[in-house]
Amino acid sequence: MVRTMKSAATLLASLLLGASLSGAEAPAPAPGAPVEISVGGTAISIPVPPGFEQLTPDLQPAYDFAQRFVYETNQEFVLFLPADQIAAAKDLKIPDLDRKLSVQVEKDEIPRFIANDRFAAKKQTLKAFLKDAVAQVEAKAPGSIAKIEGGLGADEPLDSRLAAQQVISLPPHDEGDRRISFSMLVVVNNEGPAGTVSTGQLAGTVTHLHVKGKYLVLYAMGTKSDLAWSRATSQSWVAAVLAANPSSPETAKAEAAPTPSDTHWTRMALEVTLPVVLAAAAWFVLRKRRKKVPAT
Repeated sequence: MVRTMKSAATLLASLLLGASLSGAEAPAPAPGAPVEISVGGTAISIPVPPGFEQLTPDLQPAYDFAQRFVYETNQEFVLFLPADQIAAAKDLKIPDLDRKLSVQVEKDEIPRFIANDRFAAKKQTLKAFLKDAVAQVEAKAPGSIAKIEGGLGADEPLDSRLAAQQVISLPPHDEGDRRISFSMLVVVNNEGPAGTVSTGQLAGTVTHLHVKGKYLVLYAMGTKSDLAWSRATSQSWVAAVLAANPSSPETAKAEAAPTPSDTHWTRMALEVTLPVVLAAAAWFVLRKRRKKVPAT
């Protein structure tokens, strides 16, 4: 479902008013143990990346605060933050969310079984979408994609010709039968009460993953200078998730069965960046107010 600017504005308004979007609640695992989730009845193990810990629902008010960045069409099953930020959450503080790792599934996808051919079609549609997005950016600012791929420093300005660009998608940099990853730079412009405009950027890597007949989206998000970190972290994390979740012979047989074409995949490609853009916009605005959020 293609969202309108009105729905985007409604979401941001609800975020600023303190509304919370609910996610999946799972018990905290033992230290170092994978987090066990159930996606439409399918058990999936999510390994904990080194240096990160799960933000669980009992860690309030941090958990409810973090849920404000989950777009309404998605359900977040797991959110990992750096260990020092989990320590802050245990101390009733609001984490800064500068770096986070998230496992999400579009709500419509939760009950669906995804066969290999469906996932392959999704990847092809996504690659076509990204190719067009990259071409549009290069037309506005030739050479900018290569510069962003090389990494922007924390204080390095973005090409002024791209200032109005909400999201700058980069070409896929990792792909396999069960995965495809691409990175992006999200540009956020926020107008304050006095009419002053502040600008920020976030960098991250998004991976579409096919696991046990389920379709997951893994996010590794950071600050503008974290593009290389997001890629390296995502690559090792994705490999760990795939290794921890081999398909059973029965599931593998069902995944290999041919399925009819579905225009649903084309529609999803057009929406792939929207949750990230809106979450980034909310993050940029709310982060300025983070220290003002009272502990309860």
